Amino acid sequence: EYAQAIEAYRQALELSPSDVETLTALGVDSTRQKQFEQALSYFEQAQQIDPGFEPCYGYRIVTYSQMGRHDKAEEMFYLARQLVEDCPLCYFNIGNSHYIRGNYAHAIDCWRQTLRIDERHGQTHSRIADAYWARDNLEKALEHYRAELAITGQQEGTLQDIRDVLRQMHATAKPSRSGLSGLCQKLLAKLTQ
Repeated sequence: EYAQAIEAYRQALELSPSDVETLTALGVDSTRQKQFEQALSYFEQAQQIDPGFEPCYGYRIVTYSQMGRHDKAEEMFYLARQLVEDCPLCYFNIGNSHYIRGNYAHAIDCWRQTLRIDERHGQTHSRIADAYWARDNLEKALEHYRAELAITGQQEGTLQDIRDVLRQMHATAKPSRSGLSGLCQKLLAKLTQ
């Protein structure tokens, strides 16, 4: 699937060799194919043509993170901020890099910046919820999964995450919080209908 897209982008690039969007798309699909050096080459070409093209920086952060080169992802993030201070994609992707490394507080901070710039940025609330869940803050996780649903609608993955958090909340509810346990059961019943 990505191989076909890459071939189509290459043909488009022959017609317009300085199209930064096509170069960036080639970089994204090359990253998805784990062809990281090729991806970086496409991003560098795009950056040479248009140094202010935000997506190029945001996706290079992803590529470096997937390579395990988080130091380079950080470099790219700071370079991007010098050129384009408010790049939601850059904040989102450096947040993912922090999350991968277990730096959940930093990840949450980056994702909050993403939402400050673009309050409807897709998947951001889910990523914040994931980080809170990893830190065992189930109430905050549930709050952000619900916020994601408000933005994206009835996404099955997000609904499943909510079910899983509610199950965990129910399983770990203390007797003094029996009201929470009962609420979790009611919400779970409603979600599984």
